[in-house]
Amino acid sequence: MADRASDPLPIRRPAVLAVEGDDEYYLVAYVSSELGLRERLHLHSLHGRDGLPGKLEALVTSEATALLRARSFGVLIDAETNEPPSVEESVRGAIGKALASLPEFPHHELRIGHAQCEAWPERNLRVGMFVAPDGHRRGMLEDLCIDTVADPKAMECVEAFVECLQSLGVHRADWAKRRLYAYIAAQDSPHFRISQAARAGYWHLDDPCWQPLKDFLKELAGG
Repeated sequence: MADRASDPLPIRRPAVLAVEGDDEYYLVAYVSSELGLRERLHLHSLHGRDGLPGKLEALVTSEATALLRARSFGVLIDAETNEPPSVEESVRGAIGKALASLPEFPHHELRIGHAQCEAWPERNLRVGMFVAPDGHRRGMLEDLCIDTVADPKAMECVEAFVECLQSLGVHRADWAKRRLYAYIAAQDSPHFRISQAARAGYWHLDDPCWQPLKDFLKELAGG
């Protein structure tokens, strides 16, 4: 896989998914490949959630011609410390504002459901979003990896490490990401990216925890 954390532009695939960051890009790229969807799904990393409305609007504006031909458009973003409904509301607004820049797009009628794609008959476009890890709890995509690790004994050591840091007054908002990379560091190839670790079997992608994300990708890509 290329080091570039976005598929090359211009968009040429029928489904477009903007993901929050580079780790999400690599992991979703791998999962969609395993599902046989990669050739139908254009992935674009937003390189972080800061300035989400502006980033989405820039993508839509620069790729307006391609998006007017696309069949579906979606956004994947982490809930982090927020409740999923509040994240859904802000993302829904950002998507609506971005798509409003397309000619004659009736953004005031935007209906976007979590983990599903709402049909937009006027443009033959389906629009959806996925709030990771699963739309029902706080956290991020990395939590799915942690929930399904193939080496639970190593994960116990990671948890002890994190507890030790927290007892020393170390507080971070993204403990899931730090836990995951500490777990990868304990495996045979500590330098792996998330997608490489998934390919190496460091966690179980066939676990039911992954099903909501898989269903969303299938619906978005038309698989």
